[in-house]
Amino acid sequence: MRAVFSDASIWGYVFTGIAKVIKEGVLRAEVEGLRLKAMDPGHVIMIDLMFPADSFTEYTTEGERLGVNLAEFSKILRRAKSGDRLELATEEGNALEIVLHGRFLRKFREPLLDVEAEEIGEPKIPFKVDARMVADQLREAIRDIEPLGDILGMYATSSKLVFFNESELGRAAVEFSVEEGSLLSLEVEEEEQKAFYSLDYIASILPVAQKAEVVRVQFASEMPCKMTFELPQGAWLALYVAPRTA
Repeated sequence: MRAVFSDASIWGYVFTGIAKVIKEGVLRAEVEGLRLKAMDPGHVIMIDLMFPADSFTEYTTEGERLGVNLAEFSKILRRAKSGDRLELATEEGNALEIVLHGRFLRKFREPLLDVEAEEIGEPKIPFKVDARMVADQLREAIRDIEPLGDILGMYATSSKLVFFNESELGRAAVEFSVEEGSLLSLEVEEEEQKAFYSLDYIASILPVAQKAEVVRVQFASEMPCKMTFELPQGAWLALYVAPRTA
């Protein structure tokens, strides 16, 4: 496998978030592109990351499965600066070569892990809410409500989407709507929907929002939520989070 990506810093932000909640995973070098599907040990969240083949300036594969220590991988990628070019290539001796092309050349070699690839299908969830917003607005909203506790509440009607957090420390709520211009779109199938999720997991992934353009938020009452971060050059990261009680 050999892949060259034009902006390594995107990978840095993406894997900084992923490594906070998932320690190791299998990168699948498929014909369609590089894909990572993984769950945390407690099966609270699932990550589905895709960099399509045409998002790379160069991409060749023989269908490799690359077991990666995501914590170490992210440490290397965090060294990338905006505009650095990223090159990934498999090496003899069961290793991954990571090269950052910038003002100077930086080469790293990470041993691959013997990790069994878990077969994870795409969850079939009957979402009732489907909203799209600028990704940075999601990041700011989470920052506003995070100090009050570890639960993220989501509430939606036909006209608005609300993120909220309530505890003995107080209450915070951030309201979005198409009318006010804070939502790009909003579809709600039934009159209202309300659910609760672990805020820590969502907050951990938020570094990706600094490079994402748009995030799509889908959920339904007492059901998992899905947040899909739309990245440059057709890449995307989908985060599934299991519901919890308030």
